[in-house]
Amino acid sequence: MLKRIVGFFATIVTANILATANSYAAESYFKGIIDLRAVSVSGDKSNQSYLVGDYGKFRYGEGSQLALDQLGLQYHLNWQNNWS
Repeated sequence: MLKRIVGFFATIVTANILATANSYAAESYFKGIIDLRAVSVSGDKSNQSYLVGDYGKFRYGEGSQLALDQLGLQYHLNWQNNWS
């Protein structure tokens, strides 16, 4: 998935460079958000919190995990030339 994102980004940048080579003016910018979460839950008896009683109130199971919760990218290209 990361290779696709990088490939997409490289394609847009290359297209932008080629498009602006023959134009008068072009303004472009990127906006993005990445929400990456790392979780580590221990099931040891010494690490129990006030939720003792086996109610299942923990959001994540025992162990470690890495989650990509949100990924967004916005690209804006503003042409400023006098083509008719």
